[in-house]
Amino acid sequence: MRQAFQGFLTLFGVIVIGISLAHMAIGPRAIIGSVAVNPTMAGEDRFFAGLFLCTGVALVWCARDVQRKRVHVNHDWVPYAERGAWLLEADLGVSAHHDHLEARFSFRTRVLDYLWAGLPYVGTAGDALADLVERRGLGRTVPPEDPDAFAAACRTLLTDRAEWEAAAERIAELRPTLTWAEAVKPLARFCADPQRREPRRARIAALTAAQYPPMIPETLDRHGPAELARKAGRLASRAVRGKRGRP
Repeated sequence: MRQAFQGFLTLFGVIVIGISLAHMAIGPRAIIGSVAVNPTMAGEDRFFAGLFLCTGVALVWCARDVQRKRVHVNHDWVPYAERGAWLLEADLGVSAHHDHLEARFSFRTRVLDYLWAGLPYVGTAGDALADLVERRGLGRTVPPEDPDAFAAACRTLLTDRAEWEAAAERIAELRPTLTWAEAVKPLARFCADPQRREPRRARIAALTAAQYPPMIPETLDRHGPAELARKAGRLASRAVRGKRGRP
């Protein structure tokens, strides 16, 4: 699309330059055959011919820039209602994060927006959506905190049109399954059968408790002992309340 637009701008700019030079060389009326060739032009005609020439040069110059590599830094949040328009103008959806507990349990809705827009995805491995991307071939994932691998993955998808289109086709096939109506079905089945929930309570509690020890070094490093003690107290209080409320 960009290549076609670039060709159109170039051709239109060359035509405009040619017309303006013809006006300057043989006079505006001679071009349409109404009078003999007359290189003399009135001052006003000369001004507009020069303006026309500048317009043609500007069009050709802009055409050079259509496919040029550029970086746009957006310093403010994009309004939520406008995010679709921004994504539909993009070529890739990207998301990078550190390797920590919050990242592994995150389900980033902005990635769903990328898939809604049909954008192949480049992101950090290690969370549920990254696993989906790897499993279904929706783009590429890279190790956490590896900027070179991240840049290489982006470069590959942006330059390899066949891989980009293959990923976009798989996204189009997957997209209908990510609507709320489809996504909520397992939860609805789970809630509709209360007898299935109770036997799993102990297992879920054990799995939840197992996630906390890895958080201790990170909490100490980022927030200090006071915050660790506060979180531990809060978790203990929550556990006690849960036992009291359990039948």
